[in-house]
Amino acid sequence: GWDHDIMVHCHWEYDLRTAIQIAEAVEPIKPLWFEDPLQVEYSEVWTRLCQSVHVPVCTGENLARRQGFKDFIIHRGCDILHPDLRNSGGFLETKRIADMADVFGLPMANHNTGSQLHTWATCQWAASIRDYMTCETITGTGDWMDKWLLLDGPYIQDGFVRVSDKPGFGVELNPDVLKAHLAPGEAWWGRVHLVRRKDWPDFATAGSLRSCATLIRMGLNRRALTLPCRGSQVTASACPASRRFEWGLRA
Repeated sequence: GWDHDIMVHCHWEYDLRTAIQIAEAVEPIKPLWFEDPLQVEYSEVWTRLCQSVHVPVCTGENLARRQGFKDFIIHRGCDILHPDLRNSGGFLETKRIADMADVFGLPMANHNTGSQLHTWATCQWAASIRDYMTCETITGTGDWMDKWLLLDGPYIQDGFVRVSDKPGFGVELNPDVLKAHLAPGEAWWGRVHLVRRKDWPDFATAGSLRSCATLIRMGLNRRALTLPCRGSQVTASACPASRRFEWGLRA
């Protein structure tokens, strides 16, 4: 709008003619975008819609990998791309999508109905690309989903998030909150032990960090996996009940 950002969400409900009529009806309120008016997958009707209306068309939360976004980008099937990192392929794949979109002059925003951690991670990703608009969030209601992270204070201030420059996500999980909300039968997966092993070579001797990551993938169906790293032994143990894996440095 003229004073507030208003998004018009259609949830993939309409055909082309109806979508055009809705876009024309909401144009006077100057929406930030017109979201998901047509079916999820690309077809030429998306391009025809963009050519027929004056409000920005936004889509992408249910698309996967570059293959899902490619035709929207190349054929101008939308004005704003709107991936969800959980669906689009994670950090690196979605960065590739953003780089492709940048070549065609398309900005990015993010769909996000996840926890406080997912909002934090999405903002970390957003800081890595060139043309970014905004990140949706459902955090801020004050329930346990807003207490996943150990923070010094509110991390959203005046609608903005200051991106951390610490390693990784730059944040620590709150173990007390997470343990209290595990799924029935799920074991706590965050325990970490440290043990020194001076006889192990570093990553350079082992081959590379990439080689160790390959070993991790190879070991996912085993009960345990041991990898060399600098001065320590890294062990991953399977949890059969939840199919999660516990990563740590074991003495």
